[in-house]
Order: sequence, then structure tokens, then C-alpha cells
Amino acid sequence: MAFLVVRKSVSMRYIILANYGCLAIRIFDSPLLSDCPIVMQCLSSPILLSIKSCLTNMIDTTKAQDRDRQIHTIDNYLSLIARICLCAIFMWSGINKIMNPIATQENMSAHGMPLTLFFLAGAIALEILGALSILLGIKTRWGAAMLIIFLVPATLIFHHDLSTELEQAMFLKNLAMLGGLLMLIRYGGGEIVVR
Repeated sequence: MAFLVVRKSVSMRYIILANYGCLAIRIFDSPLLSDCPIVMQCLSSPILLSIKSCLTNMIDTTKAQDRDRQIHTIDNYLSLIARICLCAIFMWSGINKIMNPIATQENMSAHGMPLTLFFLAGAIALEILGALSILLGIKTRWGAAMLIIFLVPATLIFHHDLSTELEQAMFLKNLAMLGGLLMLIRYGGGEIVVR
């Protein structure tokens, strides 16, 4: 019966062999066998160890195929879309600071910030690197933490005056972004990432 299945489908062959491999590895690793020195000596022979290694690799291949199927779920696509939406404002803001450094420094000085060149460079680095990290899915939690390090002081310095509707909206926008970044830190960015 197994021979017919192997001829029908190559992928089924791996699944069948992997199932047999799980059984064989369980037999190899059985605590009952480890008590008998003669059996352990036989099981530690180079031929049997190479068979065990091949079986383990086959099981890993099956797990990789299952992981590939799991990557294409709606949750992962929603996570990717959320990451793109969340990092867009930080990427745009960082690029805008690079394109208009003098205007940005003047705005920082108007809000009473010293060492504007130092803080401008830090803000650009945090925004661009954090946004790229989230966009590409590389160390997403660290990227979200970088953006929080930028976002909290920027909100407190630039949007603390809640007397106008614009400042209230900016404050609440930053609060919403903070919530999204905290969710990324807690739950991660999904499985669709650049590897």
C-alpha cells in the first residue's frame, strides 16, 4: 500500500517516510533501550546514527512544508498590512526630516529643545531604522521599541498643549500609534518577513 502512495505523489512519500521516521526516532531515543549497554552500542553505530540523521532531516522537511502552508494564512497577511500602515508615517517623517533639516531644527528650537542637531540625527535614525525593521519584519519587537523611544518624548514635547483641536488630534494620533507599537511588541509582526 505504501508503495502505491509513493508512486502517486512525491510529497506524500515524505509524509509517509516522516511518519515512519518519527517512529524510528522514538525507538532510537526510547529510555527502555538506553538501559541496555549492548543495544546502546548498536544504536550508536555510525550507520544507525546516519539513518537517524536522515530521518530527522526528513521530519524537518515536513515541518518546513507545514510552516510554509501556515505562512499563507489571513492572520499573517493582516499582520503584514498592519506593519506597512504603522511604519508608513514614521518612514515619511524620517525622510521629511532628512529633506528639510533646517526647518526641523528651527521647529525643535521653537519648542525649547537644546542640541537640535544631535536630537535631529537621533530622531532620523530611530524613525528610519525602526520603520524599516517593522516593514521588513526583521527584529520587529526591537523596531517597535525604537519607535516608542522616539514617539513618547516627541509627543510630550511637541503635542502637550491640548488647547486646540489640531493638537488634540495629533496627541490622540500618537497615542494610537503607541498602542499599535505596544501590540507589535506583545504579539510580534506575523510570519511574513524578509529572511
